[in-house]
Amino acid sequence: MKNLNLTRRLCTLAVAGLLLASVTLVGLAQSAMPSAETLEKLAKEASAKFKDDKSGKNADYIPALAKVPSNLFGITIVTLDGKVINVGDVDYCLDAKHVPKVLSVMTMAGFYDGSGAWAWNAGLPAKTGVGGGIVAVVPSKMSIVGFPPPLDKFGNSVRAREAIRYTSEQLDLNIFGSSK
Repeated sequence: MKNLNLTRRLCTLAVAGLLLASVTLVGLAQSAMPSAETLEKLAKEASAKFKDDKSGKNADYIPALAKVPSNLFGITIVTLDGKVINVGDVDYCLDAKHVPKVLSVMTMAGFYDGSGAWAWNAGLPAKTGVGGGIVAVVPSKMSIVGFPPPLDKFGNSVRAREAIRYTSEQLDLNIFGSSK
């Protein structure tokens, strides 16, 4: 149970980190941040509006993800001052027994065609997004999140990749052995 709670916290922190980066970009575009009450009201409205949308399907190329109930829907907003707003199914996490499978897929494919170089250089399971976000996992310890575009030729954030690789190297976090 302790590992499941740690895994749940890591999942939440990774999502919160990406959301904080997104909120940072929104904050740069606006002169004032909405209040926590306004954000919570909007999150509840969005949840009510979209929770019954049945379009799309679960990712079936990862068996553990294919088994996640498709009716789950959660929204988390993290503000720059650290307020966390959770609406809906935000406590659901994969069973701990599936984590190694998910981490192995992240390691082998999370950086698209750059996955091999990433595994060699940083040695951390990670997933990138074409919006510039990267979530890297240090198993049983923490997650490291970066969100700065622009992207490299594989569609991965250049600065986030290098910052996370540097952090991994400095803290000797490479799961395949020391990078020093």
